[in-house]
Amino acid sequence: MCLKDFKIDNKTKTKIKEVKNYASSNILTEHDLLAIKEGLITTPERTQEHIIEIYQDFKIIFTVEQINNQLYNHLIISRKNSCPNIHEAIIIMSYFDMGNNINNLDDVWINKKLQVNLLSKKTF
Repeated sequence: MCLKDFKIDNKTKTKIKEVKNYASSNILTEHDLLAIKEGLITTPERTQEHIIEIYQDFKIIFTVEQINNQLYNHLIISRKNSCPNIHEAIIIMSYFDMGNNINNLDDVWINKKLQVNLLSKKTF
């Protein structure tokens, strides 16, 4: 897929809104995050309400997490057979109210599954 063809249609925008609303209503606390790490509760990547798939290539997981009494948007982007590139991540994060400058995020990392993780303080 060519980057210029990377556009989000209205059906996908509606699904993004649903995922954002669900995440905002189901905030993960530090206790929840620890329980996930210890395997005691289901991870967001296995909770359909946190997930959206785009173009059959991208899987996006969105959560709102409370860490040290601060709310954060956490966006996880994966792509079949490869790691998402920076341009794709920027386009996707803009639809999740995380801006369009990766340098303004609070943290960015790639995990062992080649998922791009983007973390930013939640603004209202």
